[in-house]
Amino acid sequence: MKKFFMLTVVSLTLVLATAGTVFATEYKVGELTISDVWSRASPSVAKAGAVYMTITNNGAMMDMISGIKTSMAGKAMVHESKMVDGVMKMEHAMHVMIKPGEALTMEPGGFHVMLMKLTGELTDGTSFPLTIEFKNAGSVELTVNVKKK
Repeated sequence: MKKFFMLTVVSLTLVLATAGTVFATEYKVGELTISDVWSRASPSVAKAGAVYMTITNNGAMMDMISGIKTSMAGKAMVHESKMVDGVMKMEHAMHVMIKPGEALTMEPGGFHVMLMKLTGELTDGTSFPLTIEFKNAGSVELTVNVKKK
């Protein structure tokens, strides 16, 4: 009985210790780690959408996003939302750098991947591929999970 109890405790501990990593997907390319990749669900009539994520530079060299492509949109690029003279504006962000030892968090109200000319609906519970190219690290294909937030 003691062996069964100990085996159960050890098994449960292992399951709980790995539960967070089972559901969280991280991508690695070069010295970069990309995590928390998602897009907000949108109505079927939407012509645009956005993708959010965190890109962490674990290396000693600065890197830069040099391209983004996806079959979900006719065009994809990094935009930044910012407050200018009391008005929220969104601009194309060219030369987005990720400094060594730092993270770029793409989130609502800040940097994000803008999807223009959507080719499909961003429906809760679905996913789609998105490829990001970096100047130094190379390219990586991500799976973007669509969810209500």
